[in-house]
Amino acid sequence: MKTEQPIPKLDSLFQQLRKAGLDRIPHTHDLMEWAQIDPDDSSIIRLLQEALEEEGTILQLNPDPFRPTMPHNQQEVSGDLHLGYLPQNGFPYGISIQQLIYHLLVLGRTGGGKTTLIRHLLHQLVQNIPDIKLLILERKQEYTDLLNLSPEPFHVLDVKRLRFNVLKPPPGVPLHMWLSVFTQMLTNYMDIRIASSGFLLELALDLIADSEGSFPSLRDLHNHIKKQKYKPASTMARHQETVLIRLSALLNMLPGVFDSGNGLDIRDILANHTLFLLHDIPHLAMQNFMFSLIMAQAFFYRTMVEGHQPSLRNLMVLDEASALFRRSDEIKENDSYLSYMVSQARGYGIGLIAAGQSSTDLSHTLLANTGTKIVVGGLGRSEDADLFLRQRPITLEQRHHVMSHPDVGRAFSADGRYPYLLECGINPPPNNAALDDAALEQHIRKTVVDLRIAPLLPPPSPKPNAKPTEKKEIADDLLRILLDIQYTPFQLLRDRANKLKMKPVALHDQIKKLIQQGMMKDHPVHIKRGSPRDLYEVTAKGAGLTKVPITKMKGRGGYLHKFYQMKIAEFWKAKGWKVEIEGLCDSKNADLVITHRSDGTAVAIEIELNFEANPDHVIHNILKDLESDRVEKVITLVPKKPILKKLEKLIRDTEELSGKIGRIELACTYNHWEDK
Repeated sequence: MKTEQPIPKLDSLFQQLRKAGLDRIPHTHDLMEWAQIDPDDSSIIRLLQEALEEEGTILQLNPDPFRPTMPHNQQEVSGDLHLGYLPQNGFPYGISIQQLIYHLLVLGRTGGGKTTLIRHLLHQLVQNIPDIKLLILERKQEYTDLLNLSPEPFHVLDVKRLRFNVLKPPPGVPLHMWLSVFTQMLTNYMDIRIASSGFLLELALDLIADSEGSFPSLRDLHNHIKKQKYKPASTMARHQETVLIRLSALLNMLPGVFDSGNGLDIRDILANHTLFLLHDIPHLAMQNFMFSLIMAQAFFYRTMVEGHQPSLRNLMVLDEASALFRRSDEIKENDSYLSYMVSQARGYGIGLIAAGQSSTDLSHTLLANTGTKIVVGGLGRSEDADLFLRQRPITLEQRHHVMSHPDVGRAFSADGRYPYLLECGINPPPNNAALDDAALEQHIRKTVVDLRIAPLLPPPSPKPNAKPTEKKEIADDLLRILLDIQYTPFQLLRDRANKLKMKPVALHDQIKKLIQQGMMKDHPVHIKRGSPRDLYEVTAKGAGLTKVPITKMKGRGGYLHKFYQMKIAEFWKAKGWKVEIEGLCDSKNADLVITHRSDGTAVAIEIELNFEANPDHVIHNILKDLESDRVEKVITLVPKKPILKKLEKLIRDTEELSGKIGRIELACTYNHWEDK
């Protein structure tokens, strides 16, 4: 029925009904519509007033700020997996299977009931919905009670029996793609910089190419890198030292895990319930590295081999997710592959249940990609609570109620199906005892046999006689080149050709083809002598092919401008200066601000790549920088000498700069990033 404009004499009554949430009750809503059509019908007005009075009486007896926004239709909040009940009306509250494919985030202080809530969900899944397979990554050994509940096989592995060949891609996944993700994991969680990960990727490919069809282990790669000879103190020697330190840590602290040439088959993991007991890994960074490898293998196999899935097939469970999805990682030079995975996983039948103690420490990507968020047992800090409460419109009374009730087993849910915050009493899971050590050991041994886990390297298989088609060789070359450029965008053509074992002419032709296909762009970088060198930028289309997220560089402007900011920052850091990219000079940012560590002298550096198109902007930047109290001098850089001469003349002819020229230095960009 079409609603007419509100009648003035009904406004006050209607406002009170809406404030009490009564307009969302179907019967009351219909009465309100009839009252608008016939405002003189006193019987309808009386019924509405009685409903309001009755609600007021209830609130007087039991002042509950969540009563006005409680659901009036049980179907809005029921689900396949029962969690508890709504205290306002006793409706059962549950999570639907469809919600889990959009991910579930459970937040709360230690001991507040996060694990209890997750166990309650998993008990029901294991017993009632066997088609959805669990992949549980454990830090505390709190889910072993599930092993006795499942009518389906339930694999369980601990660190002592875990075998993982990180150099062997999941079945059906191209080698170059997998190795690029593996090196990215090292960058994300083992503190290897991008340049060193590119060095590692190159030597891994070389070793595998020489292994005649078998896959060497991580220890083999460590030994291969150790044999390489480089000039002391050279860039390559520094990369070698960094990589060897990180690989040695993995091999020594996790003996046996990475010594296998075989390792897990991710198809076995995805086809069954699997529990990984990783609490014995001594270092948090290594726990995160293992978690990321397992999750990435599952996601990569699903995307590359099985493709899009219409429904939930696998549910990953990750307690203490704050350590893996850290907000601080989002400002690092290399994006997290797991953040990319979380944003895409639902399209491939993979859901995630993640738990954490605080919301402000979690990555924005995880927060943005979890369809339902539940706080149970309260949050320790008010800023965490406020971040959660902003998920839904709430009143001050509701906020106070949430903050003052950090009770174990009491939950507040920002449910993806409902527009208001829900209060819920959580039912505990059935009391099912965890396995004792002997029973757990028996489960692990059975898994080792079932999964055929062996630590020894397989014998090398003969090289295949059949040669790949020319078309496939070309496609493989293009992908290999694109991956290499994504890791090392600035390198001499001959050096890249040697690394990729290609002729420079053939490599140049393939690069032109990638540019024509829109996979990447080239930018000229002027150097002291000779023709400009090419800086390559992989586009979103190219990154879609490699499946490696684009690395974001710090700074502003286009890709070339950010490249110069990065290179010049490295140049001055090596000289012992403190460097700020986009440093603040009072009312504006300079491209860089460098500060001498001994005397505090600050210098603003401006990189002007468009001087000829907009010379006035260059003068404006210099004047603004010189106005800053912290800046002693301004260095303005342009890409080549002919432009430098024009800039020198403009500076001399600019009246506002008279008397300030002594505080201005002009130079070419290459003088501040290339060794003289």
